[in-house]
Amino acid sequence: MGSFNFRAAQDTSPVQRGLARFRLLAKSSGSPTFDLTLYDYVPQQPYNYVNSNQWLLVSANIPSVTAQDFRAEFYNLGGAFSGPRIVELDAFAPVPEPTVAALFAAGLVVFARNLRSVREIRR
Repeated sequence: MGSFNFRAAQDTSPVQRGLARFRLLAKSSGSPTFDLTLYDYVPQQPYNYVNSNQWLLVSANIPSVTAQDFRAEFYNLGGAFSGPRIVELDAFAPVPEPTVAALFAAGLVVFARNLRSVREIRR
């Protein structure tokens, strides 16, 4: 499972440069379109921040996906300005756990080193 943090800001009196909707998409293998919706969010107006000091609007986990192409869509709330004020979008990949094969290989390396040390002592 991966995760992301999304920061956005808006003017509040009146609400301007606001975000009406945010979607995070991916292309599945062989697909010509962004057919996987990883996250879909419609914010409360005015924004209800997770952390208002950092303009952190969303901090969420997303399902693991094998993809090379991703897309973020930002929908404008409307008003006198031409788009929402996006501050930052950060994605974090999960740290893979060691597999059995990797642990087995590491064990073999340690075993080989110990075996070599024993042989050198016997000489």
